[in-house]
Amino acid sequence: MEYIFHPTILESRYYVVPNRFVSPARIVKDYEFDFYIDGEREMWIDDVYYTINAGSLIIRTPGQKAYSRGDYNCYMLTLDFSNRFLPNYSRNKSLEIQPLYDSPIWKMLPTVFKPAHSDDYIRIFKSLATINMPDINDHPHAIALVNELLHLIVADSYYYHTPQINFSKDDIDKVCNYIKFHYSENITLDELADIAHINKNYLIRKFKKQFNLSPISYLIQYRLDMAKKLLSKTDLPIKTIVFQCGFNDYSYFCFLFKKTFSITPAQYRASKIMTE
Repeated sequence: MEYIFHPTILESRYYVVPNRFVSPARIVKDYEFDFYIDGEREMWIDDVYYTINAGSLIIRTPGQKAYSRGDYNCYMLTLDFSNRFLPNYSRNKSLEIQPLYDSPIWKMLPTVFKPAHSDDYIRIFKSLATINMPDINDHPHAIALVNELLHLIVADSYYYHTPQINFSKDDIDKVCNYIKFHYSENITLDELADIAHINKNYLIRKFKKQFNLSPISYLIQYRLDMAKKLLSKTDLPIKTIVFQCGFNDYSYFCFLFKKTFSITPAQYRASKIMTE
């Protein structure tokens, strides 16, 4: 049988991550496909923030920067399109970055989305995970399963690239105003997309075009700006400000604050007191 895709399978397994595990920043070396069965994960890919949960499919490509935190169970599949095989493969090893596969297909695939055919994805990922490495590439059905998976991904991702002709600047303003009045609440990307009445991947593209930020990154930046105001204008304890501004983790807030403003929340408050 002739197949469109002829990758080498570097890794295929089911992965269980403990509570609140923090994955350090790394450079993606190969083509990675993760399908989530359970749990919740916060992920940054090329500094774009995503919330991941059951049913999410993640597609990472060579050269991207990725880091994350959370507890989750997922199927992992790593592919190579440059005709190399690496025994005892691990995504965290110091390896050369695989050359990008020259195909327009990759440009149309969203980084994160929830495909419609979740049962088919589970069947394919589960079947691949049960085939022993390193003999998986010699298995008669492995490449057929990978091709079926890639065809499903292409078909399911088409929806996320369908133009939304009725979307306007007023819809972006509607989302921004919602963030302004509800930033202290637990807001999800799905919720913001529902407000604008469009799919979330299209909303991400429109936000990036106007603000150079994803909707969730815009929300986080707004929360940080409000935290700065409260730090300088009130005597509220920092931990109180953290939760009032919609963050649910003090350490993570401090990490984001320093990363964004190059100063800790306590140092920022002290500097404002000294200048008054």
